[in-house]
Formats: sequence, C-alpha cells, structure tokens
Amino acid sequence: MQDALFPKPSCPEDKVVSASQAYIKSLSDSVHSAEGLQLKKKAKGKQSSFDPKKPKRLWVYVAKEFPAWQQKYIDALQEFYDEVSVF
Repeated sequence: MQDALFPKPSCPEDKVVSASQAYIKSLSDSVHSAEGLQLKKKAKGKQSSFDPKKPKRLWVYVAKEFPAWQQKYIDALQEFYDEVSVF
C-alpha cells in the first residue's frame, strides 16, 4: 500500500513559465503533426522533399518585448480590457 502524498510546490506557479511551456508543447505537437502528414503523402507516392531519415532542426526565437507597432495595439486592448466582464 502506498501512503505517500503528492509533493507540495515549493514556490507559487510562475505563469510566464507555464505559458511558455504550453506554447512549446503546442509547437512541438504541430511539428509532429506536420511530419505525420508529410509521411502520409510520401506513403501515397506523392512528390515531397521531406526525408524522414535526415536530421531535423527547429529554431525558436524569443523576444523580450513586442515591436512598437504590436505594442501599440496591445496597449489599446489593455485600455479597454475589463477583467470583471471576462468569464
């Protein structure tokens, strides 16, 4: 019989890290899905430059801030954001 409790977190959840992890997981799922589609096309005999035997590389770029043109719209949305009305 196992009586051990699930460990309690040593610090509060970091929402930025959680959101980043969710994004990377979603991106990884999308890449695997795209590879699967390419393999299906290849199996059907369709022309494809995808070679499953070649090594794959994915670059993920991260910015510390948004470009000015995007920040302008984010600021406008935040001005009208009402946390109470969001379900």
